[in-house]
Parts: sequence; structure tokens; C-alpha cells
Amino acid sequence: MIYGEDIISRITSSANDKDKLEIMHRLLIQTVNNILGYTCTQAGVNPKNVYEMTVVGNTAMHHFFLGINPKFVAASPFTPALKSPVNVKARELGLSMCPEGNVHVLPVIAGFVGADAVADVLASGTHESDRLSLLIDIGTNTEVFVGNSEDILSCSCASGPAFEGGHIKHGMKAVTGAIERISIKSNYEVDYATCGSAIIDAVAELYRLGIINDRGRFKAGINNPRLRKTPDGGLEFVWCGLRIAEQALT
Repeated sequence: MIYGEDIISRITSSANDKDKLEIMHRLLIQTVNNILGYTCTQAGVNPKNVYEMTVVGNTAMHHFFLGINPKFVAASPFTPALKSPVNVKARELGLSMCPEGNVHVLPVIAGFVGADAVADVLASGTHESDRLSLLIDIGTNTEVFVGNSEDILSCSCASGPAFEGGHIKHGMKAVTGAIERISIKSNYEVDYATCGSAIIDAVAELYRLGIINDRGRFKAGINNPRLRKTPDGGLEFVWCGLRIAEQALT
């Protein structure tokens, strides 16, 4: 990526440079046009016959799409420049659909709870249900919603680094060469291993087989060559090779 693979790098790059902000905006519009063109080709539809479009995204990408500087999203108190919904003509953004077509951009809730999270709530019907529901959107940021038709509470946390191998022993991004999935047999032999993007698989498998408890801690008394002590007295489960290129979940 020219201006950063992660949201914060993109914001930092364009925060005080109008030219870079414009480039980010144009790159995003170009990408949307490419997707629109491909989709219309597959459907046998002329893009100029598309009259309505709804757009969602995290708060930073929402701002980039509209050409708004998102610099305040990256600094406390992480305030969006715009939170309300936006309705704009396609020609004003340079989209290749019908120039007079309507583009509906959903509202954002907070700096790290964006319009994509709003779309989750609408699509799931959480806001219309009498039942108390939990909704989780895992991405660059993980948004968590709890509520029903009476009230909905939300919060978010950074999760992108976890899926990119951040703070994970032997972790790496989900790029060519990364092992992306893990499955552990009942005899603790590992079929596939993972680093970064499918760390959830590893935790789920270890819990399913009773190797860790419901608090994520290794259970005592398990005698297996893949479960070993670490130099600091803890435990780790080796899932990729006991002799070479060892990778462990600590």
C-alpha cells in the first residue's frame, strides 16, 4: 500500500497533506468503480443503469470515501468529523454509476465504531428484536454490540494486529506462505497449523479437546509431548514441528 496497510498509517499520511488526502479519496473511488464495473459485467448490467448505492465502512474509510480529513479519529478523544448519514449524487464523487444516481452513506457511531457496524445491526435486525442479542464484527477493529429494540450498547477494540501476527510468537500476516488453519486430532496430532489470521481456530481446538479451560488457561495434568514448560515456568502447546521451525501457542 502506498500510504500504509493499516488505518492509522493512512490517517497519519494524509492528516496534514491535502494532496495525499485527495489521492486516498481518488484511490478509494477508483476501487469502488472497479468493483462496480466487475459486478455489473457479471450481472450483464450497464453501470449507468445503477441508480442507487449504499456505502458503509469503518470511520476512517468512511471519511476518505467522502473526501473528509479523518485526522481526529486517530487522536483522543477519537472524534469523527461527521457522524450523520450522507446522501449525495454519484457525479459529485466521480462514481461510474448513473451520474444522477443516489449514494447513501450510512452514519458512523464513533471513531472506531463505523458505518459498517451500523450495517451489521440493520442486517441482523438487532434493533428490532425483543430478544437480547450479542453481535460481534471482527475486522481491523472488533465492534461488539449488546442489546435489543429497547437499547443497544457498543464498544470496540483493535484486532487487526492480532490477525497480522502482532504480539503472537512466530506470528505473521496472512500473506503467501502463511499457514492459515489449525485442526487438532483427538490424539493431539496436528493436521494443519496457523499463525496470525486463524489464531481463533487454535484456541477453539484447544478448548474443544479440553487442553485449555474456559478462561483460556492450560489445564494441569495433561501428559503430551506437544505441551511443554516454557523457560519462565509457563506452558505452551507446540503445533508445528517438534524438531524444526517450532511454533507454539503460549
